[in-house]
Amino acid sequence: MGLAGQYFAKSAIFFGAAALCIPALIALSRIRADEIDYARARNAGRGEHAKSYHRIFDLGKNRNLYIFSACVFLFQFADASLLPVVACVFLFQFADASLLPVVGENLARKARLNTHHYSWPA
Repeated sequence: MGLAGQYFAKSAIFFGAAALCIPALIALSRIRADEIDYARARNAGRGEHAKSYHRIFDLGKNRNLYIFSACVFLFQFADASLLPVVACVFLFQFADASLLPVVGENLARKARLNTHHYSWPA
């Protein structure tokens, strides 16, 4: 793809990607409907538990999903141009999380002080 873009035209990359869709469509057209196990495709149980579905909370117990998520995270943020953005976001999140309790406590203290000096008529 890179060679096609370098030696022919920049749009040749997109034509090459479109051309690679043709074998994928041929492979998908060869799948017969009776070969698909719909219970397995929906992640349903097996045997007498075929009608019961796995809950969303079961995903939290899946160790392989955590490993896959970490790999996707590292892959997406491996781009050097995104590192300053990620650092800035994490810095602001850390600053918010650390300063919010202090600011909230100060505001609550000021509110308590102000209500002692002024009383509303009943």
